[in-house]
Amino acid sequence: IGIIDKDGQTIIPICFDNILYNKKYHLQVVKKGSKWSVFNWIKENPCEPTIHFDDIRQLSSFYICRNDNKYGILDTAANEIAPFEYDYLDPFFYSFTDGVIAAKNKKVGLLRIDSSGIIHTRIPIAYDDIWVEQETFKIKVKSGSKTDYYFIDAPLFDLAYNEVQY
Repeated sequence: IGIIDKDGQTIIPICFDNILYNKKYHLQVVKKGSKWSVFNWIKENPCEPTIHFDDIRQLSSFYICRNDNKYGILDTAANEIAPFEYDYLDPFFYSFTDGVIAAKNKKVGLLRIDSSGIIHTRIPIAYDDIWVEQETFKIKVKSGSKTDYYFIDAPLFDLAYNEVQY
């Protein structure tokens, strides 16, 4: 698979097994064999990519990448934004566009990527679960049997209750 423009000019060489569509051709996520990359990262030698991962998911203008069961985040130039030390990373909730749920050592937290590509901890990686309550769109956390709303950098009721309702 490759991409050729309307004039027959090659935009992405025909040497890939899969290409995930992006309006900007240089940001196409491409697959060669069992490995994924972003065309911009490998454009100098696209058919023999040296920058590749087991999985890639786009998050705004960043990429969540997995290699050898560890996750990290790269920008469009393949610069590391978050190191490959996480057991799991995934986009959090649609209204939190640059929010990433992060897991380490069977605990989860929430990271945020600002417009300059800096990672900030929104919720520390210290909880058993994090989700957005469907009725209120408020963030909830769980630790053991205790559930709480997460509000202004802390659990609202210090995780004192088994269940809380807004």
